[in-house]
Amino acid sequence: MWLLLAALVMRSLLVAGDAQGYDPNVHYELTRFLAVSAGFKDVLAVSVARGDEGVDDDPRTSHWSSIESRELYHFVSSRRLADLREESVSSCDTHKISVYMHALEDSFSHEGFRPLLGHFPDPTPDWTWWDLPRAMQMAKIKFSELVDLGKWCSALPNQKPRNWKDIETTVHDFLQLHNDGRLP
Repeated sequence: MWLLLAALVMRSLLVAGDAQGYDPNVHYELTRFLAVSAGFKDVLAVSVARGDEGVDDDPRTSHWSSIESRELYHFVSSRRLADLREESVSSCDTHKISVYMHALEDSFSHEGFRPLLGHFPDPTPDWTWWDLPRAMQMAKIKFSELVDLGKWCSALPNQKPRNWKDIETTVHDFLQLHNDGRLP
């Protein structure tokens, strides 16, 4: 009995760790593309994209590190997301923007799930092509937030942002294809 209980606890911890949200293609590649499209200069777009993916890679913020880390960065409440947004706007710091972008993305893939078990045993919430309308909603809101941050943060040298309609098809195609083996 105890062995079974221990196995279930270990499994739940590993599964929660597997429930990391969208993969590096979204956390890095999509972020970089959206940031450039929102008017961020390349160097800043890369910084934000690296930081976004870095939330999963950093041992302090990784989904593997703790339940608290999953609550703070991966399975965020609406209040936590609002706090991260406010920190980004008030500081205009690319690292804080990165963390906010990561949590914003994961708020879509993890909505309705709790940090302890994630979305065990269902991997589909992390597949953008599985629920493409939801992934598109995430990308559109993320793009809008990046445009707004570029306007509000005079410390972020930026260029004129593109219109969502100009990039929507590219984003759609990327989200549809990136996770089903047709793109590396």
